[in-house]
Amino acid sequence: MLYLGLLLSLFLDYVRPASYVPIIGLLKINTIIPLIVTIGAIFYNGANDNNKIFKHHNSKLFLFFLFLLAISVIVADVTEFSFKIFKLVFGFIL
Repeated sequence: MLYLGLLLSLFLDYVRPASYVPIIGLLKINTIIPLIVTIGAIFYNGANDNNKIFKHHNSKLFLFFLFLLAISVIVADVTEFSFKIFKLVFGFIL
């Protein structure tokens, strides 16, 4: 079900049916559907819980890499660029 919600979110984002059917724009479907999918993903009790995910070596490496990036944001002379990279990697990991 989450997969179909993600596909619907991508469809609404790239096709923009609100430009063809104005009622979709009034209902803010482009915002509501991704929010529902995100909330559903947070509260979904599927086969992959956090314990299973973090048992894998790659998950631990991602978290360690994110930790190193957080350290670089703290100690960098110009934190703007390191913070941008941190946000990009954090979005990728999510």
